[in-house]
Amino acid sequence: MLLSRQTPLPSTHNMRIEDIEKKAEKVLKEAQAESLPVDLKKIARKHGIIISEAPNKSDDISGLLLKSEKKTLVGVNSFHHSNRKRFTVAHEFGHFFLHETGDTFMDNNSNLELLVKFRDNTAPKTQEETEANRFAAALLMPTKSVHKHFNALMDVIDDTTEIINKLSDKYEVSYDAMMYRLINLKLIRS
Repeated sequence: MLLSRQTPLPSTHNMRIEDIEKKAEKVLKEAQAESLPVDLKKIARKHGIIISEAPNKSDDISGLLLKSEKKTLVGVNSFHHSNRKRFTVAHEFGHFFLHETGDTFMDNNSNLELLVKFRDNTAPKTQEETEANRFAAALLMPTKSVHKHFNALMDVIDDTTEIINKLSDKYEVSYDAMMYRLINLKLIRS
């Protein structure tokens, strides 16, 4: 199969953080996946998305989204830690639910138009990547739930590092993902 590079289409607008949060809440509610840790496979089943792991020795490649009219596949680097894989899947869901255009490769040798969005482990370079990261955070660490659990822990623990560790374990996300989520929700300062 030959893939050729297509010029990315510009994003029509930057999504507001509130809109991304609402979209993540809607996805959780529709899939009845609001319990913790968030069941990404339940969301995938609801929307006909196949999640597949494959090894990639490059630590920079975390995942990809393959999308056609008939099927959607999220590919994840099987060498990564389970928490990182969860964030990668949620990030690719962000592309699925938020973006219809962007960095694409087109399969020109079949009747199937295949959209491929690769995610690497470096800092987001585009608005779409930033939005997908925000969606992933909102999906895996829902605002109301994080507020509730954070406040409950604050009543009994006075060490921020310990609170972040406990929350990251509960939500099955990395320490850094939880720390940034708490900063973005203004529950802690950077």
